Amino acid sequence: MSDIGLSPQDTAILQIARCFFQSFALPASHGWLQAHRTATVELPDGAGPAIAAGVLDMVQGLRVSRRSIFRFSNPFCAACVRILTPHERLMMATYTAYRAGRPDEARGHATLLCEGNGMEEFLQQAERLAQLVWQPEPAA
Repeated sequence: MSDIGLSPQDTAILQIARCFFQSFALPASHGWLQAHRTATVELPDGAGPAIAAGVLDMVQGLRVSRRSIFRFSNPFCAACVRILTPHERLMMATYTAYRAGRPDEARGHATLLCEGNGMEEFLQQAERLAQLVWQPEPAA
């Protein structure tokens, strides 16, 4: 995972997304609880709940867009969390492209990830999340 240069916040967002994916794949895992805990512990004070909701919206937008299975690493496996799947790489590339102000690049990654299907919901939610997480500091 270190080869793509994710910030600590990006890594937390990936872990939160994995927990939500785990909740959908195995509802009895209650991964959503860990998603919210990760957001609370790993993200700036007070921002965790809103960011967790934003990640869930992005995940849901992706679930609506894709027709095939999304491959993700198990968020509850210490060795697995260090492995970035190709699908996770594209999801994070979409999000980080928005964060960097490169919407055309984000669209390209999303096209591959969503397999050319209707990806507008995923794109909107990824952009919204990037704006939520990376808001500039207010002027003094």
